[in-house]
Amino acid sequence: MDYQLHQGDCLDVLPTLADNSVDAVVTDPPYGIGYASNWKTKLGGMHRINGASFGADEFNAGWVTDVYRVLKRDSYLFCFTRWDMLQRWLNEFKAVGFEPVQRLVWDKCHWKMGDLQNYGSQVEDVLLLRKGKPVMFAGGMGRRGNMFRYSSAFLPEGQEDHPTQKPVNLLRQYVLDSTSPGDTVLDPFMGSGTTGVACRMEGRRFIGIELDPAYFAIAQRRIANAQSPLFLPDEPIEPQATQAALLGD
Repeated sequence: MDYQLHQGDCLDVLPTLADNSVDAVVTDPPYGIGYASNWKTKLGGMHRINGASFGADEFNAGWVTDVYRVLKRDSYLFCFTRWDMLQRWLNEFKAVGFEPVQRLVWDKCHWKMGDLQNYGSQVEDVLLLRKGKPVMFAGGMGRRGNMFRYSSAFLPEGQEDHPTQKPVNLLRQYVLDSTSPGDTVLDPFMGSGTTGVACRMEGRRFIGIELDPAYFAIAQRRIANAQSPLFLPDEPIEPQATQAALLGD
C-alpha cells in the first residue's frame, strides 16, 4: 500500500517512525488561537454543515524535533500558520536545525468573517523551511511566485465537515514542487486528509497522523478513494476561480 494512516497523537506516533525516512512534510498544525465554526451553507452544490471547534488549542511544538529527525537530509517542510504566529513557529523550527526559506501566501479568494471591526482576512501564511540544501522544482514544474490563489469556499473535490479543509490543488502544487514520484510525504496533523489525497493523485507515498477519530474517518475514506488524474500537468496547476466568478458576478 502506498499510504499509512495512524489514528492517535502525533507525539506518540512520530517517535515510532525511522530516522531519515520521509522526503517532505506538509502540515497544518493547531497553533494556539482557538477555532470554532457554526457555518451552515450550501457551496458549489455541496451541502456543508460545519459545527466543528478546536477550542482553546494550546500552542505545542513538541512534534518539531521528531519531524526534523524523520526528514531526510535535503528536504522541505511546509507549515500552515497565521501572521501573528509566524515568529513563534520560526523560533521553534530554527531551534532544532531547520532553516527558514520563505513565507508563502495562500489567497483564499474570499475573506472570512473574523473581527468585524477590521479588514476581513483573505490569506493564510505558509512557512517554507528546509533541512539541508534541497532542490525546489526538481520535477521541472518551473519557478513561480510565492502567492497561491485557490478558493477555500468552492472546492471541486467537495466540502467536508472540517473547519480548515485545504484545497487539494493547493497541496498538489506543494507536493509536485518539492518531491519526486515515489517519495514519501508526512502530515502529522492530517485533518480531513487533503495532503494524503494530493500525494495519491501525484504518485507519492503518504504517512498521515490524526488525533480526532471523526476527522480520521473522513481522511481514511477520502485517501482510499483518491485516484491519479488522467494526465500530469506540464505547467503549474490552474488556480480555482474566485467566489465572485463562480457566482457570475
